[in-house]
Amino acid sequence: MILGQTIIDMPYNLCSVITSQEKLEMIQSAHKFSGKLVLVTIEPMDSVIEEAGYEIVDRCVAKKGTFSREIIVCQ
Repeated sequence: MILGQTIIDMPYNLCSVITSQEKLEMIQSAHKFSGKLVLVTIEPMDSVIEEAGYEIVDRCVAKKGTFSREIIVCQ
């Protein structure tokens, strides 16, 4: 039975860049123990989320000045 919920705030600056494979592995790892995922990102992640086994159920954009981040809710 999967009961956990996870929040992942993806790296978004030049000092913490990760590869596409590492993004996929991070989300796949969360999927092993978490039925619900909230992902915060500045870049498109839909295909990675779906490849990891999650379904996107909701999303919004949070803005501060010219900086914006997408919050994606997945199950």
